Amino acid sequence: MKYWKIGLFIGLILIGRESRAQNMLADITEKTPSLPFRAMAQQILQYGEQLRQPQLPQEKQKLIVDYNTLNGRYKDSIFQYIQTSSNTETASILPLSFFFDIQKDSSFLRKCSDFFQKNNVRNKYTKYIGEELSGMDSAQVGKIIPMFSLLDFNGKTQNFPNGHKTLLVFWASWCVPCRAENDHLKDQYAALQQKGLEIASVNLDEDKNRWLLASKQDQLPWANCFPGNAWESRIARFFTLHQIPQNVLLDGTGKILARNVSLSQLGKE
Repeated sequence: MKYWKIGLFIGLILIGRESRAQNMLADITEKTPSLPFRAMAQQILQYGEQLRQPQLPQEKQKLIVDYNTLNGRYKDSIFQYIQTSSNTETASILPLSFFFDIQKDSSFLRKCSDFFQKNNVRNKYTKYIGEELSGMDSAQVGKIIPMFSLLDFNGKTQNFPNGHKTLLVFWASWCVPCRAENDHLKDQYAALQQKGLEIASVNLDEDKNRWLLASKQDQLPWANCFPGNAWESRIARFFTLHQIPQNVLLDGTGKILARNVSLSQLGKE
C-alpha cells in the first residue's frame, strides 16, 4: 500500500472523521480489489517497483517498453469496458483507480470524462472526475495561483506568491519519502538560495501536534507552514493533491513554472 494511502487511513483512525476527499479516496480504495483487470494492474505496479530499483541500461529499457505496452493495454481495456458498461458504478471507478494507483494521466481521465458527459452518465464518481479535471486546469504550468496566506512554525504569516521564486513542498509527518526529501533539500538549500530560489513547506497532517513534533525533529531552515484541514485545505484542493511528496515551483508573481521538480532539475533552474 502506498504511503499516502497508509497516511489517509491512519488519519481516519486517529481523528475519527473523514473529509470529503479522504472519504472518496477511501471508497475507491475499498472497491479497487473487485474491479476488472486487476491482474493487469498488479503487473503494472510490479513493473513500476522494478523500475525504482537499480538496473542495467538494457534491462531498464526493456522494463520501460514492457511497462508502457501494458499500460496502454490497460487503458484500452478500461475504455472498452466504459463504452459497453457506462452506466455501471464500476465503469466510473475504473478511470479514477487508474489515475490514483497507476499513473497521473489527466489526458486519459479527460477522455473518460468526455465520454461520460456525452452519454449523460452522472454519479458521485463522474462528478468527482469533473472536479479533479477542473482543479488541474486551474493549477497547471503557466497559470497564476491566487493568494494564499498561511501561518508558519513561528506563528508568522507567509503569503504566496511572495515576490520570490519559491518551491512549495507538500509533506506530512507520516510520509517517510517526504521527510527523506526534506533532508536532501536541506543539504542543497544554501546552494539553491544563492541561485535565488526560496523553499516553503506546506504540511498536510490532520493533527497540528504531529506537525509541530515532526518540525522540531526535522529543523527545516525555511518557512514551514500548516494550513489545517489537511487534504481539504484550500491550497491542497487548489493543487488537487491526493498524494505526497509533491512540489510546485512558482516565480515571484505566482506563475506555476513546474510541478514535481527533481533536485537535479532544481540545480539547473
